[in-house]
Amino acid sequence: MDGADHGALARWRLPVPDDVVVARQVARVYLERFGLGAERADQAELVVSELVTNALRHGAAPVELRVWPCPLRCVVVEVRDAKDCPLPLPSPVAPWDLTPWTESGRGLALVTELSGGYCGTVPLAAAGKSVWAALAADSPLVCPRALTAFVDSRVRSDLPGLP
Repeated sequence: MDGADHGALARWRLPVPDDVVVARQVARVYLERFGLGAERADQAELVVSELVTNALRHGAAPVELRVWPCPLRCVVVEVRDAKDCPLPLPSPVAPWDLTPWTESGRGLALVTELSGGYCGTVPLAAAGKSVWAALAADSPLVCPRALTAFVDSRVRSDLPGLP
């Protein structure tokens, strides 16, 4: 893990699936430093788990997790991987619309629900994508368009893509 590179609160690469547990634990420390309350940090930790798991299962290495404060009163959990494939975020499916027999799709629906729909994907310049979700620390977030534009701008102005 390296520290505040490019304004990120936390940034590290995750080479193996076992790192989901480590990612949750380390992200939790940074989420609490940012000032998320215990309940909101629990939710953010679940978002980290879902996004990292998706990237490790369906994306391509390297996978990178970033957790950073946003000046629009939230914390952003961002997961990058080297595979070009758009993910439907916000999810068109609500968690309560899924049946017990639904085999997949719960993770993105859960991310959308926990983030209040403040989530999305941004293609990276060289290759790959950034999948992100924003969680408010203690007050309602600004309008979705402003947040999406800010995150999109930050991701595109940051590293050009994963090597």
